[in-house]
Amino acid sequence: MLYSPNAVVYQLKITLRGISPLIWRRLLVRADTSIAELHHILQLVMGWTNSHLHRFLIHGKEYGLAYDGGPGFAEDPRQSRLRDFQFRLHERFLYEYDFGDNWQHDMRVEQIVAADRQCIYPICIGGKRAAPPEECGRVEAYLAQWRHWKYNFLYRRLQASSVDRAGDIFADGEEEEEVNEPGYAPDHFDRRAVNAQLRRRAVRGGQP
Repeated sequence: MLYSPNAVVYQLKITLRGISPLIWRRLLVRADTSIAELHHILQLVMGWTNSHLHRFLIHGKEYGLAYDGGPGFAEDPRQSRLRDFQFRLHERFLYEYDFGDNWQHDMRVEQIVAADRQCIYPICIGGKRAAPPEECGRVEAYLAQWRHWKYNFLYRRLQASSVDRAGDIFADGEEEEEVNEPGYAPDHFDRRAVNAQLRRRAVRGGQP
């Protein structure tokens, strides 16, 4: 993918509000990225499923993709691009997903740099921990369940490991107890898998 010599990339830090330890991502995204495309990028890097309404709040104005039964927006998000907002270093804006659970993401412009001709953007260059499961409730409900999810995941990992070690001691005709794959892991974030998804999306011109 070719870029003009003066192509610009934003380094964005995305942090989910109200949760500790922090759930965050660091993202490199082209300045000509539309608000509509940024929404889909954020869904991928955070691990959301695009199952709920959303909005951006930038310079006091709302932006987003309109859906039946949801709010309308004055601007077409496919035509509004990041460069149009003339962001300054360390400037912040808001991305909100799921108006019921009210997941609010602080978006901060950490750096503004020249695009690397060898790179396919966007790229996730950092992050920690999984986003909350869909439909789990607001921040308070997530925090109340966090330890349960964490220890349940660790227990199931240990259980699966024990079955693997014991697999060769079963007599003929006996079956091992089935152990399901571990479920939600609050501390898990796979940056390589996210970047593979982002790369596929970029190669397909923004299509899933």
